[in-house]
Amino acid sequence: ENSNLEQINAVLNREVRAAEPSGNKNNKKNGLRKKNRSQKKKKNNKKLNRKARKNRNGKNKKGKNNRNKKKKEKKRSKKNKNKKGIRKSPRQDSTAAEVCNDAACVNNVVLYMTQLKDKVKNFQTQKGRIEKFVKITSNKLSKKDLFTDVNLKVVSAGGGNATNLNCGGQTEGEGLDELMKTSEGLANCSENIEAACMTAKPEINQTLIDECNIKMEAFSAAVKACTAVEDDAKKCECWNAADIKMASDNLKTCDISKISKGV
Repeated sequence: ENSNLEQINAVLNREVRAAEPSGNKNNKKNGLRKKNRSQKKKKNNKKLNRKARKNRNGKNKKGKNNRNKKKKEKKRSKKNKNKKGIRKSPRQDSTAAEVCNDAACVNNVVLYMTQLKDKVKNFQTQKGRIEKFVKITSNKLSKKDLFTDVNLKVVSAGGGNATNLNCGGQTEGEGLDELMKTSEGLANCSENIEAACMTAKPEINQTLIDECNIKMEAFSAAVKACTAVEDDAKKCECWNAADIKMASDNLKTCDISKISKGV
């Protein structure tokens, strides 16, 4: 019986030993499988995270690009609106550009417009200055007699005799000296005013001024008539006409600059 028990124990031990390694192997295999699965999951999660990041970045980039495009489109639309709103102002020298291609005609336009801008404008300025001077001097000259009346009152206060004045009955003293100086100054005022306003006044050739003024007005009217012509075929006829040329030539003798400088 003991031998049988030993044999049975030996067989059981063998089976137990045989069973233990196989269990360990299975456990190891299961552990490896679990590790592999977890690693695969981690890898898959990493891939998914990368894709999600890329998608987010792509969306952000697309959003930024769309915003930038919208801003650019707004700027372009504003520029286009501004361009549409701006109107080209006509050139001031459009008169010369609108006339025909006749060289003589173009030269006449340039000459006459220059005369209008320089010669006529300067004449009007000089004429206005001379007229202002004449007005001031005539107003001052008209007041010269006022001092005579004032002087008569001063002489009356000094006894009535301009050559033998007294101050309160006294024929000497500072008061009398002051009275005599005042009377003499007032007596000379009228003569001084007349000398300054008439005798010392520069010579003004009013006849020349009036004649030149008539010529300036005639030339200005001729230029204005030519600039008002709308028919292109008739523009050169106007600028090449003999009457405007004569009006232009008449201005050459008109020079009142010396008179203007003297006043």
